[in-house]
Amino acid sequence: MSEIDDSFLAVEPASEADTAPVAVDAAPEISAVELARLEEQAQLTDVPVNRVVDQVTRQHMEDVKQVARNEEIKREFYEKVMAARQQAEAPPPAPQPVPTAIMEQTKREMAEGQRMNEHHRKIQENRPKVVRSKAEIAAEGTSVPVFRPEQYTTERGNPSKGASTAQAPIR
Repeated sequence: MSEIDDSFLAVEPASEADTAPVAVDAAPEISAVELARLEEQAQLTDVPVNRVVDQVTRQHMEDVKQVARNEEIKREFYEKVMAARQQAEAPPPAPQPVPTAIMEQTKREMAEGQRMNEHHRKIQENRPKVVRSKAEIAAEGTSVPVFRPEQYTTERGNPSKGASTAQAPIR
């Protein structure tokens, strides 16, 4: 004979009300097959069927309430998410306070920067002015030669790959 799990059964003494026959209508959520199994289990453990059915029904009702609570939590979360999506724009965050040590360091660095700018301006004033004529600039050349791929062709049949021959520039 197989062992029966009776950990969910109450261990209270049986009363006359518990030994009354149980109708299937007493627990509508329990099927007839389940009720037959519970009756057999109750006979083997000497616990009235009503008590077993009550225990199962009580557990079922707690499960139904838990599912309802979970659905309520899910609905509230959904409403919060949808409300957040409906906001036009989040307000800008408040500016963070700057620590005094950082503020003082920044002021010292800005003063040093101003001093260095003044120093370099004085050096620039003391440099000799170089005046070049347009002819000198034109003689030096003012542009850099430009590589144009269409002016070059790749040699075919050359054993070294990528070898190219320069063509005369197109003018």
